Amino acid sequence: MAASPPAFLPPPPAAVAGRIGGGPRRHAAAAIPTGGGAAALPPRRRGSGGVLRHRWQWAPAAGRRRGGGVPAMAAAADGPSTPPPVDVDAMFARLGHKNEVMRKRASLAIADNRTPDTIDRLMALLPLEDVAHRRAAVQSLGMIGMDAVPALAAALSTSADPTVRASAVKGLAAVALYFPARRATFPDAAMDAMEATLNGSPDPVTKLATVGALGTLGSPVKGGGGGERNSDGNGGDGDDDDGTVYPGNARAVAYLVRISGETTDLGVAAVVVGALASIGASGEREAVLPALRALAEKPGEDGSEFIREMAATHADNLASGSWAGGGGEAD
Repeated sequence: MAASPPAFLPPPPAAVAGRIGGGPRRHAAAAIPTGGGAAALPPRRRGSGGVLRHRWQWAPAAGRRRGGGVPAMAAAADGPSTPPPVDVDAMFARLGHKNEVMRKRASLAIADNRTPDTIDRLMALLPLEDVAHRRAAVQSLGMIGMDAVPALAAALSTSADPTVRASAVKGLAAVALYFPARRATFPDAAMDAMEATLNGSPDPVTKLATVGALGTLGSPVKGGGGGERNSDGNGGDGDDDDGTVYPGNARAVAYLVRISGETTDLGVAAVVVGALASIGASGEREAVLPALRALAEKPGEDGSEFIREMAATHADNLASGSWAGGGGEAD
């Protein structure tokens, strides 16, 4: 036979009972009868929205929890809910938010909820003086992917504003970063625009950004997910490595090798050396090692000694395998 429940629960401690209801210690000496069933609970604490449980543990009232919302059990009982529609205009405004995380979320939300004028609206933000706001627009264009490439390539080729040109080529680099499976077949219009920029642009910032973009395009990557951006806004490489290798763009590598031997701009030369070394460390060592060794032995003055030392160091590291992605000495 099951034991019957006790007739009474012990009275609450005086210090606790005296605070119940905010009044005098009227419950201090009183036991709470169970009536053979569940214990009758003391009154709510005023203004708290909760109740006291057995052993005087505080429990929030139904429908409330810290930080608002509803308890997980109640939410689960209601079943999955459809997320509310994204306010795209609000996301555009949030691209200028002071918090970096908020800006990235806005960039991703805009890319994932495109409207027919999304790319045009983002391109219109490239002349902004606010660097963080402008970069958030560039990242959103990169997250959109190949559909944004024609507008970015056109801006790089035709804009008279150096800020727009530099932002456009950074947008092309972002597309290559978020969609590594598209590097090998990147559109010719974009490749033409980047080569023309290095050949003729007087703007050093755009030139250096273009070298960086070509370095990204020329680098092969390992990864999964089909080489596409995932739902968190991260590039399609590294996180889900399934052994797939996405090749780099051979035209980008060849052009960097050529420009490394032709440029007289020491700033461009230094960035080209770094880009070639990065490509080599990514798996294209044989394509870049001869160019780095040639640079290490190239005669010159007026600061070119620094370029030779950089090239020699990178060549030695790649040849010895001391840089990640390298191997043994080339045959």
